[in-house]
Amino acid sequence: MFKFIDNILPRILGCTTLAWEAGSLYDKNEDSDSRDDVVTPFRNQFANFRKKIMTPTASQLHDDVNTVGEARPRLICGLGNPGTKYVGTRHNIGVSCLDELAVAYGLASDRKKSSESAFREIEINGTKILLAYPTSFYNETGIGLGKKIRKQGIKPSEIVVICDDIDLRAGEVRMRLTGGNGGNRGLKSIINVLGTQHIPRIRVGVGRPVGENSKPVYESDEIANWVLSRPHASDLKQLSFVTAQIVSAVKISIADSNESAMNFLNSGT
Repeated sequence: MFKFIDNILPRILGCTTLAWEAGSLYDKNEDSDSRDDVVTPFRNQFANFRKKIMTPTASQLHDDVNTVGEARPRLICGLGNPGTKYVGTRHNIGVSCLDELAVAYGLASDRKKSSESAFREIEINGTKILLAYPTSFYNETGIGLGKKIRKQGIKPSEIVVICDDIDLRAGEVRMRLTGGNGGNRGLKSIINVLGTQHIPRIRVGVGRPVGENSKPVYESDEIANWVLSRPHASDLKQLSFVTAQIVSAVKISIADSNESAMNFLNSGT
């Protein structure tokens, strides 16, 4: 049925590109949904219909921003794409951080798969933490994550999302407790599914590509090629250092709070 809805029905009605798949890996700015909205009225209705039947409804209560700061994580979500071809790419820096956490704290269980996400369980100071790996593509991360946290009774404030950021220099890191998607479509998917912006997130800088004129590139195709490729050798040392800092920050957040982890990371300690 869904194959018919996704592939055949839009073609019959002249919709050559699904609204669900529209747009690049990044929006041009945080509040811009223009690529999704500049479509025919039918495609808007079609996208809404598909989301209603495919996207789980998050049943948990949403915390206010103060509670988000006081909360401690139960699940760490690393944004990325599944498959060996994406291992080590800029867009999979969140997955690389999960791998470092798994190495640092060992596996308490084997990877457990759902339809869209794979999960590993680690233990930090006696606290069991889920690591959420992607098996669906970057822009649809929220679907599998929403199903899991609803089943586990996890609140959005008890999640930490780790993602790449092209507007931070390679190796820079920033943590926020709440806010918009910043143009990141994986984070956008999570916010849309969970119905709240009060989701702690760690952004890891991978830099923006520079053109032949030495000016930053904003063309979506070039940005896609950039984030789906591996970092330059000159950036690897700093990215490795930041990954280790994120591992330390996760430990701090579990021992104390999300806010303490944010203060640690943003201080550049």
